[in-house]
Amino acid sequence: MITGASLCLAVTLGIWGGVARNQPIWPLPGAYLVELLSLSLVCAGLWIANHRMAEVATWIVLGALAGFSWMARLSVGAFYAPVALVFGVGALISPVRARIGLVGRLGIGLLVALAEVGLILVLAKL
Repeated sequence: MITGASLCLAVTLGIWGGVARNQPIWPLPGAYLVELLSLSLVCAGLWIANHRMAEVATWIVLGALAGFSWMARLSVGAFYAPVALVFGVGALISPVRARIGLVGRLGIGLLVALAEVGLILVLAKL
């Protein structure tokens, strides 16, 4: 997860430096980038601390990244797709190693992805 958080940091800094000065509505898109970066850093911190919620946090981050990547796929979302892939691999490896079911974990990721899409749609209407 450290790799995913590092990649998310690099993507966020690259986008922030390249897009912020050209966006007249910048504060709102910046909030999404801060959200994604914060989630990925918290997840990496949980893995470093060997916290019991680290696996669930990975599915939450995966859902948020997937939802954002899908909704913003024609702009900066495409840059976050590789980050989602890294978190997806990490999210799948852990339950497979522990030999526990994936259905509940997939449900968490799907619910978070739908919540992210809903949040983006609501904020876009404001």
